[in-house]
Amino acid sequence: MSLTKTKSDPDRGKSVLLGAKWRAGAVWFLLALAVMMIPGLVSLWLVAGYLGSDPFAYAPQWSDEIFHWHQVATFRLAGFQGGYYTVNEQPAPFAMSHFYTHGPVYPMLFGTLGRLAGWGLTSAPIMGALLTSLALGIFVFLTRPDWKQLLLLGLMMLTFWPMHLYMATDMRLTFFVAIAIVLAGCFYRTITDPRGASPLFLTAFGLLLVAATVSKLTWSFLFFPYFLHIRQRLRLTVIQSCVVSGALILLGFGIHSQLAAPYPNFASELLQAFSFSFMQGAVLLLDHAATGFGDFLDRLQSPLWLMLRIQMLVTIVWAGFLIRGKADGQENVREGWVLMANSGLIIVLAILLYDIFGWRDFRLFAPPLLLASLIFVARRRFATVALLLAGNLLVGPAFFEAYGERFSHRRYSGGQAKVEAFANEISSVVQYDTAGEGWENTILLPKNFLFNPILAGIPPGIGISWFEASARLGRVKSRYLLLDSEGRLQLGSQPGLKYIKETALGGLYVNRHIGAGSE
Repeated sequence: MSLTKTKSDPDRGKSVLLGAKWRAGAVWFLLALAVMMIPGLVSLWLVAGYLGSDPFAYAPQWSDEIFHWHQVATFRLAGFQGGYYTVNEQPAPFAMSHFYTHGPVYPMLFGTLGRLAGWGLTSAPIMGALLTSLALGIFVFLTRPDWKQLLLLGLMMLTFWPMHLYMATDMRLTFFVAIAIVLAGCFYRTITDPRGASPLFLTAFGLLLVAATVSKLTWSFLFFPYFLHIRQRLRLTVIQSCVVSGALILLGFGIHSQLAAPYPNFASELLQAFSFSFMQGAVLLLDHAATGFGDFLDRLQSPLWLMLRIQMLVTIVWAGFLIRGKADGQENVREGWVLMANSGLIIVLAILLYDIFGWRDFRLFAPPLLLASLIFVARRRFATVALLLAGNLLVGPAFFEAYGERFSHRRYSGGQAKVEAFANEISSVVQYDTAGEGWENTILLPKNFLFNPILAGIPPGIGISWFEASARLGRVKSRYLLLDSEGRLQLGSQPGLKYIKETALGGLYVNRHIGAGSE
């Protein structure tokens, strides 16, 4: 008996050890799955539980939301043959691109997914949550976090308020959050083992940066750390890596300018000022930078905005410490390069050329902050993660106030019925023509109509162009027009415009010089 027992003990011990490992692995997997589901589950609870609304009653509200949703619907239906999305009927220089000022990546990606899964008014928040969960799965795969890191990752995603504010909308921030999550995982690999990363991985990483750049130009700053991380494999010096990165950034700006419709913003105003005289441009730039710097530090603004800016500064301070504290080529320096390019360059650009007010810089800074936060989790920077989490919790009450008052209640309160009613009202006249050119499938309307949510009822395939002053238009190129009283005074004298009927949004006209039956 004793011999049999002694002989079986090792086998029994191995079996117990394997069972314990299997159980630990199963629990780890379930925890990782729970973390991946946080974006969707929190969004569902906020809409259904906190607001008491129907999560399937979503309808876009803001002008950007409407344009994003509608471009996706058009690309899903018509591909590159849809109407134009422009300002003052000025399309992208590249003739094949009919996309709005934000470029083609978002409508092409979601439009392609929409062809597979369908695209309705509620599709954007659902797809955004699924895409973010998929991104978290990729991050977990790339970083292989332990228990403590998984828990911190879950807490970070649970309290990252910008994601939760915009998850229940069709704003592009959710898409950029997903990009930030994947990029964080990719940079973790090149920070810790740039020599061990396979050529296939580095190629996919580079292509992701290219696609991200075309979708949002500020992602292009990450070319700097990308090439600095792998410069030895490419046999590049630090200077050569920076030159290549700078060239790609300029190329990205050039490509985006060709694919996206021009937009009247400060950057275009600045270029125009410099074209008149260097002094005029310099004065305008310095004045804008002074205003932006003052707004960045303004303590009277929303706690959500201020906390996010403080957290961005924390990442920059930490990046400086890492870069100064270690020799070139070590992991800490590579981490510092990512943080400095990711947070530092964006803050400088925002103060110089962008807007530091409202929710604009909040949306701009949120994805880079999440990228930095997840790198901190993956790199086991627990003290820094705890500091960021404490900041998130501190402004938690401001998040719930903003969510309930501004972000979601109108989106889930009967907007779908109004959109459908307007769609039925104009569908007998405004119809997508599969054989028509871009302007034959475009509707023109004044800027103030952009803030009416029923605009989403314009049939898919029909592009939306808006104008602020008729003097910038010239002869109308769009087939259809929706005009208010001021628009009729401005454009009513143009030949070929035929009044059809009054709608809930304004007077509907057809341009008889454009499209079938044109004179």
